Amino acid sequence: MMGIRKKILPVAAVLALLAGCQREDWREEAFSIPGLDVANTNKVYDAVSRFSGVERASLKFDLEKKLVLLRYDSMLLAKMNIIMAIDEAGVEVEYPDIKKESGKAGYINER
Repeated sequence: MMGIRKKILPVAAVLALLAGCQREDWREEAFSIPGLDVANTNKVYDAVSRFSGVERASLKFDLEKKLVLLRYDSMLLAKMNIIMAIDEAGVEVEYPDIKKESGKAGYINER
């Protein structure tokens, strides 16, 4: 009986850890694109829709406010990956200001 417990206990511990792991973290984000117009919406769509962590159905263009709105899984994809992909497609994106974002994980905290 003691031998079975020794075998089951480590397996149960691993399963408990895996059950508690976060596998998805969906975030909605607005990306500011100063030159956004009808002509470059296809470039932006193609650039971001190639990522498996982007919910393509959530992709919306606000031409008046010069914003691209989308939902993505931050466990699969970083916000900066999306920004760089749009930028590499030839559409200028406003990069986030680190000073405004200070205090959040991944940014320099200037205290």
